[in-house]
Amino acid sequence: MTSIAAHIPVISEASLKSFENASAMLVDVVHAPEPENIGQEDLTETAYRRGLDEGTRLAEESIATQLKALQEEHQAQLQELRDTTDRHYAEMLAEGLQKEFLGLEQRLAASLSNLLGPLVEERLSEVVVGSFASTLKNLWDREQALSIKVQGPASLLERLVEQLGPEAARIETEEAATGDLQVVLNDTLVESQLSNWLSMISEAGATEK
Repeated sequence: MTSIAAHIPVISEASLKSFENASAMLVDVVHAPEPENIGQEDLTETAYRRGLDEGTRLAEESIATQLKALQEEHQAQLQELRDTTDRHYAEMLAEGLQKEFLGLEQRLAASLSNLLGPLVEERLSEVVVGSFASTLKNLWDREQALSIKVQGPASLLERLVEQLGPEAARIETEEAATGDLQVVLNDTLVESQLSNWLSMISEAGATEK
């Protein structure tokens, strides 16, 4: 008869492995970052700097705008000053030239009167009448229906009619006791200065004598 003990398994002592070198088998441990602790003071500092930067930017823009406006105003004032100065000097120059020409005309008239006498008066009359005739032709070029009436001494009217030629029919002439030609243009009177010039010549000639 078989013994029961023969059916009981024999359990041998389990062999245990040494963990003396266990450190070599371990992997590096990654620690999770600790949450950053931002205090109220840091938030206040950040907000302050942000506000300071924004305020600085706005101030710089405002200053730049005001500076540009001042520059434009300054340039406008300078231009106005230059324009005023130019007008002032132009008026002074024109006045000076007018005085010089007047003096030259007087001296020339006196000299011519002494040298040429009646020939000067004749030439002046011819020049004045020629100028009047040319002016009338220019007026007709711009306005065909212009109403023109010419008054003056018979000698000057005859010269004017001769200068105008066929166009003399377009004017109305009337003898008048005056030394000048007077032109009436649509109720506007235009007068030559011939009598004044002849008077100046006569006075200058008398003074020289």
